[in-house]
Amino acid sequence: MDPVLSTAGSSKRPCTLSSSGQVISCLVDGCRADLSKCRDYYHRHKVCKMHTKTPRVIIGGHEQRFCQ
Repeated sequence: MDPVLSTAGSSKRPCTLSSSGQVISCLVDGCRADLSKCRDYYHRHKVCKMHTKTPRVIIGGHEQRFCQ
């Protein structure tokens, strides 16, 4: 089997620590949810699962939306 094809489900693997060794947490103002065991999507956007499902969030004083 081709090794590239065998990693097709890699988007659902748990997150790892950042390159600096620090645990990444949700960036939404007032939320500090640990993202160390999240899926890649949450790790990439640095927002926890709960906040990606809300219509809008405040990050650093700026409104953001995660609409599909």
